[in-house]
Amino acid sequence: MHSAYVRVTPGAEPPPPPPPPPPPPPPAEERRGVVTATVLNVRARPGVSADNPPIGVLRAGDVVTIYEERAVAGEIWYRIGDNRWVHSAYVRVTAPAAQPASASAAAADAAALQLPLGWVVPTSLNAYAQPGGSGPVVRRLGHNEVVSVLETRTVAGVRWYRIAAGQWVDGRSVGVARLKARPASIGARERWVGVNLSEQTLVAYEGDRPLYAALIASGLPGTPTVQGIFRTWLRLTTGKMSGPGYYLEDVTWTCYFYSGYALHTAYWHDAFGRPRSHGCVNMSPYDAWWVYQWSAAGGPNSPVVYVYWA
Repeated sequence: MHSAYVRVTPGAEPPPPPPPPPPPPPPAEERRGVVTATVLNVRARPGVSADNPPIGVLRAGDVVTIYEERAVAGEIWYRIGDNRWVHSAYVRVTAPAAQPASASAAAADAAALQLPLGWVVPTSLNAYAQPGGSGPVVRRLGHNEVVSVLETRTVAGVRWYRIAAGQWVDGRSVGVARLKARPASIGARERWVGVNLSEQTLVAYEGDRPLYAALIASGLPGTPTVQGIFRTWLRLTTGKMSGPGYYLEDVTWTCYFYSGYALHTAYWHDAFGRPRSHGCVNMSPYDAWWVYQWSAAGGPNSPVVYVYWA
């Protein structure tokens, strides 16, 4: 039971804090692959023949799950789904993506999650003694490292953040989670997430209280993430996703909020903080799991999803 719904009488012992959520299940062990051909035909069974025409296509960069391999006429074919096969010569098998060690932050109460909060997006980032890149490099930060945003200054049109005493970083390389006012259409006790497309971050709220923040990867310019306020219409612990040029199985912790747009796990990359998707909101497996299990208490139409450009 959440403390917001417990009446505490004078002199009574406060209720104990809720236990931390259990860890998410281990990632699936199926092999993944990336399409290397400009166009790769998908067939209903392995092999090329007149009675086995293409039933779909994939394109360079698309990610697939490899469930089985089979030799036909001396060539290896991969099964990437039910009755969906591709030639192995055009799929590069990849190692599982390294998941960000510090791409999320949770709070047990409103005071514990201090926003704004940022993450280093590139592989590395220098911190300087002065904003604007002047002065010596005083610190080097790594990918997904969490930083406090204590002060902001603009130098030559570029925003710089002070992350500690005498340490300034280029704001273009930091994804920042900021507080967002609750829209009037969202209830005072509802569970909702604010997806900030300009910063590529997500903040989970219960009413006006921020509880969790994470980096995300939204839609690319050609396939942008839809903006507005939406209520989740379908929740799936795992499922398939497909569209023009891609086919994915075992996509976990999915909350569809508008048509085919969803919050979901992206197990195939660790490039959060930059637009990357076909329109969905990509999250690391742990972050997607956290939002999914936390929002379950709000019912089948939870969470409310507010997507905006700040």
